[in-house]
Amino acid sequence: MCQRQFTIIPHQLLKMNHLRRVVSIIALAMMMALALPPDSVARSGGHSSSHRSSSAGYSRATRTPSTSKAAPSSASDQALSRQAAKGALTALRAADAARKASTAVVLPPSSQSRRPSTAKHHQGSRGFFDRVDLDLDDVVEAVVPLFTTRAPTVVVVNNAPNAAVTSAAVPIAAATTAAVAAAPAAAAPAATSIAASAGSVLSAIVTALIMLVLIGGLIGAVVLWWLWRRRRSATPSAVAARPSARSQLFRVGMTLPVDPSLFILAAPYTTVTAPEAATASGFLSVEQVGRVDGSGQTWYRLYVANGKGFFQVHLDAAGQPDECRYFSQLDEVAPADAEEWRVWLDQTDGLLGEPVFATKDGQHYQRHWSPGTTHIAPHLLTEMREPGGAQRHEQAMLYARLTGAPAPAPVTEYLLVQALEQPDAAWIALQVGIDIPLAALQLS
Repeated sequence: MCQRQFTIIPHQLLKMNHLRRVVSIIALAMMMALALPPDSVARSGGHSSSHRSSSAGYSRATRTPSTSKAAPSSASDQALSRQAAKGALTALRAADAARKASTAVVLPPSSQSRRPSTAKHHQGSRGFFDRVDLDLDDVVEAVVPLFTTRAPTVVVVNNAPNAAVTSAAVPIAAATTAAVAAAPAAAAPAATSIAASAGSVLSAIVTALIMLVLIGGLIGAVVLWWLWRRRRSATPSAVAARPSARSQLFRVGMTLPVDPSLFILAAPYTTVTAPEAATASGFLSVEQVGRVDGSGQTWYRLYVANGKGFFQVHLDAAGQPDECRYFSQLDEVAPADAEEWRVWLDQTDGLLGEPVFATKDGQHYQRHWSPGTTHIAPHLLTEMREPGGAQRHEQAMLYARLTGAPAPAPVTEYLLVQALEQPDAAWIALQVGIDIPLAALQLS
């Protein structure tokens, strides 16, 4: 009868087995790398930088504008278009936020410790082991323990009985059995002592945490009560300090004497629409007063002609007018979807902020705020209007062109492009304007 016997395999044979394992790992990695798709395909996707070339007939100055859309023809159409544009603007912001969140990839800790790529690799290219998320560090970590293990591997082979080997193996087995049997008995007192110590430490930690929670809650309650009393006592002064659209010079219902000859002279050279009163009696009644703040500046807008025109006045450090322009409505655009909003508000090449703005009639206006040859971000403004205290946010840019008109006709025509947003509406407003002599308004 053939008996099974334990035999110790030499280290040379073990090293050969480890070498075979390493070769197998490398071969498997090569097969996976060849099976995986290239980076250009695996990492494809995301947001495309291309977008529509025009919106409501407006496009970049180097392109031919179209006339596919017209402004809303009625008040109800205008309100509905603005509401839809508000929803589209919200969708645009949500899409941009989702795109930014999807591109913000956090590397795992194990990846951060790997060696950087050398200069021989181009940016964006990946090494062989990177394709399968495996590098040399991973191979070393997997292989080194195999070589550092010095304990002999015991296997079962079917050899003939060997008395010498059997007699050598029996003492080893007996010694091992005795050591294993004695280990629990020796470890029992130590384990009991460790468990008791751990219980005491855990009890102390729980008690300390409970005390900290109670003390922290008491302190937090006192702080909250103090802040509430301070805010309650400061409420009247805060309300009184709230900025108002009113000024000592401007109020709703005031009368503005305007010389109609200025608008008559400007008519052949500009697209500014004069208010009806300015061509008749020469007196205008202010229907609303708006205060515009942003970019370290403050303007006052005196709305006339049923809100379709306004005088924009800037005050100097002494509180006296030093600039006045009249703007009338040229056009309005209510973008229907997020991509159309992107045509206007894209951070790199949106129409709002371009060096040159082209209108539908072929006129080209140079950027008046921060002239240059590259795209810049529009100015963020906030306007509060009275009566009613309505507030809206604006992204605005001012453009200008020379009219070529002889004096005393206006020599400059301005184009104010704004993305306006209210709680329930959003749209693009385009207004054209001219300079108004301060003496003619008699504001001081």
